[in-house]
Amino acid sequence: MSELVRAAFKGKHPGAPVEALTFNVVTLDEPSKPALLAFDAGKGPRPARKSFAILQPPLNVCMENETYAIVEVIVNLDSKEVEQWKLVPGVQPLITPEDCFEAEKICKADAKVCAMLQERYGITNVEADVACDPWSVHEHGELEGRLVQLFLYKRLSPMDNQYAHPIDMVPVVCLEKGEVVHIDASKTPQKINEVTNNYHQGKRMEE
Repeated sequence: MSELVRAAFKGKHPGAPVEALTFNVVTLDEPSKPALLAFDAGKGPRPARKSFAILQPPLNVCMENETYAIVEVIVNLDSKEVEQWKLVPGVQPLITPEDCFEAEKICKADAKVCAMLQERYGITNVEADVACDPWSVHEHGELEGRLVQLFLYKRLSPMDNQYAHPIDMVPVVCLEKGEVVHIDASKTPQKINEVTNNYHQGKRMEE
C-alpha cells in the first residue's frame, strides 16, 4: 500500500522528496453495509479490499499560503490503484505515539523546564524522576504550530504510580520548532504528594 502511495506522490509532484511524506494513519477502508450484506447473501460481488490513509505532505510542495494540510488517500488493494487523493487544507492530523515521544524528549531537554523543576520542587534528575503525559492542543491563545502539552508527574520509583504525584507545570512543545514555546504553571508552587500510592500487584502501600 505504501509503495503505491509513494508512487502516486512522485507522479503528482515530480522531483519532490518522497522521504518527506509522512504516513499518519493507515487502516482499512471498510465496504458499505449494503455491499457486504449483498455479498453475504450471494446477491452481489465480493467488495474490493481497500486501504485508507492520512498523509502529512511537505507543505512547500503541495500547498501555497497554507499553514497545514493533510491528504486523504484510498487505495484499492485488489487492482493496485489509488482511487482517491484528496488534499484537505487547514487541518492537522492526529498526534502519533512518535510525536508524543519526541515531545517528551524536547520537554526534558529544555533548560527552562529543568530549572523550574529544580527551583520549585527540588527535582534534579528530570529523566528518571519526572513522567510526561503528552496531549494534543486544540487552541492555546496566540500560540501556533503543531503543539503538544505535557502534564508532568513525579516518579518516586521505577514502577511507581506516577499519577498520584502531579506537578503543577504544563510545558507546551511545538514539534515544528522542536522546542518548548510556553509553560503553564501556578504562581506559587503546589506541594507534590510524596505518599506512595502504588497499585501494582505485589506492591505494598507502605513502600
